[in-house]
Amino acid sequence: MKQGQSLHLNKEKIFKELSFDSENIWRIFSHMNDGLVITDYKQRIIMVNPAYEKMTGYTYEEVYGKNPKFISSGKTSREAIIEMWDHLNTKGTWTGELFNKRKDEEEFCSFMTVTHVKKEPESDSFFIGIMRDITERKKAEEEASYLAHHDSLTGLPNRMAFEQMVEEAIEDGQGKGTKLGILFLDLDRFKRVNDSFGHQRGDVLLQEVSRRLYAAVKDHGKISRFGGDEFTILVEDTEEKEETAVLLNKIFDSLRVPVRLEGQNLYLTTSIGVSFYPEHGESVEELLKNADFAMYQTKDEGRNNFSYYHEAMKDHSMEQFKLSNQLQEALEGEQLEVYYQMQMDVLSGEPHGVEALIRWNHPEKGTLSPALFLPLAEENGYLHEFDEWVLRKACIQVKNWQMEGFSNLSVSVNVSPPFFESDHFETIVNSALQESGLSPECLCIEITENNAIANLKESIRRIRRLKHKGVKVSLDDFGKGYSSLTQLKQFPVDIVKIDQSFVSQSNGNDENAAIVKMVIDIAKMMKLRVTCEGIETLEHYDLVKKQGCDFAQGYYFNRPVNSEECRELLAYMNNTKQF
Repeated sequence: MKQGQSLHLNKEKIFKELSFDSENIWRIFSHMNDGLVITDYKQRIIMVNPAYEKMTGYTYEEVYGKNPKFISSGKTSREAIIEMWDHLNTKGTWTGELFNKRKDEEEFCSFMTVTHVKKEPESDSFFIGIMRDITERKKAEEEASYLAHHDSLTGLPNRMAFEQMVEEAIEDGQGKGTKLGILFLDLDRFKRVNDSFGHQRGDVLLQEVSRRLYAAVKDHGKISRFGGDEFTILVEDTEEKEETAVLLNKIFDSLRVPVRLEGQNLYLTTSIGVSFYPEHGESVEELLKNADFAMYQTKDEGRNNFSYYHEAMKDHSMEQFKLSNQLQEALEGEQLEVYYQMQMDVLSGEPHGVEALIRWNHPEKGTLSPALFLPLAEENGYLHEFDEWVLRKACIQVKNWQMEGFSNLSVSVNVSPPFFESDHFETIVNSALQESGLSPECLCIEITENNAIANLKESIRRIRRLKHKGVKVSLDDFGKGYSSLTQLKQFPVDIVKIDQSFVSQSNGNDENAAIVKMVIDIAKMMKLRVTCEGIETLEHYDLVKKQGCDFAQGYYFNRPVNSEECRELLAYMNNTKQF
């Protein structure tokens, strides 16, 4: 008897066993949405329905006599196959997923129920398989799983996925003495980008940053976007801090190149905190918290750097938290005070003006430097209010001094990016001048170089409006940031203030001195006046005087003092003209 005849006889036996005639069986099978395949006891296909043909792309004639596994894609795990046959042999049925391939080589996933109908003799036994194509459902599930564990903006693993990765790394490392490193990154002053360019452009910037960080990290650790402008990195099997330092250098290098956004070069920096397992914690929560402490320590120390966690940071963090909660009290409780530092006219040797600087007379800690609390004010949204308070107080004080006889005295007031970029900035400046009676020509607004570059076009428009009213504008900390001479030419400022490091660190004949001379020469060509900070010695004063600097400021003349002491100094300097 030929094989085909034998298969046909088995098929008829199966129909008889199911108590249906062939015609009724075929009618039922033909209208099923699920694919159906029946094999004989040797697993040779003897029957398939139209749904199976449609699902696989094969006709009945093409599959007849073949083992159903001929459509396997080879991606079903060996464990799953072993489990299927174990269930069929012991329970007579199995349900699960198999990965198959259609005739056109397209892969698909099928949800299968296979039943082994055992008969005596064995040749009368057969297998029935019901197959449903669940490819789309699997794709949807995989996509949902991906979205649940990945950041939709950058495609990086998200916070949930990162915490799972760390948890698994800790479990794997327990008992092995393995050390893990956790890096917590926060982009410095990223909020300014969103405020200046909008959140859409900020998102573009985050995508570029994530690409750079991934490229720097991929061979050394696992990176995630933790949230906002925060990223976290897991470094496994790291034995020494030096190994982590290599990765840290790669990260800083990746951000050193400016990002081009709306025709401008944006320079980004990051502050990083590092914690190690098990030295700094044995749980995910502890490690992340301590890396976060270290990151904020980096920000407090000036940003664009990294810090390793140590136990004292907890106390420091608690102190910072307490100070943050007392900022409103400082504003409302008259704990703030304006200090003043002289700005000397180099040619005449007389006081030209004063720079207004804020201090906090804390009831428990004494007088606090702005370096201790202004970063907290910025972080907590108070910087705008602090700047406005200083502006109003300084205008009133200088007007009073003018009325006492210091008629030509001017005042310089630093304004932070949040204040300068606010919609009400110009209104507040006008209000401060009107309330104090101070002439606009006697007020100089100092903006930082990097702040002006962050939103160049709007900064230029705002500066021009201030100048139109008569207010002077100074570009502070020039040379400390990244602006070019071309950009300096665009700024309609009156004064360039050379960063104090160039003078204070100069011996009079080094590169710093050459830079001071170059900036002064360029400023003169552009009809700008120059203020040099950092004058701490007679040699510093002679240096800037020789180079033709207009105004000088520094400890050589006076440290910042309160209004009463400043008034006494003004009187003394006017009388003696010792400079």
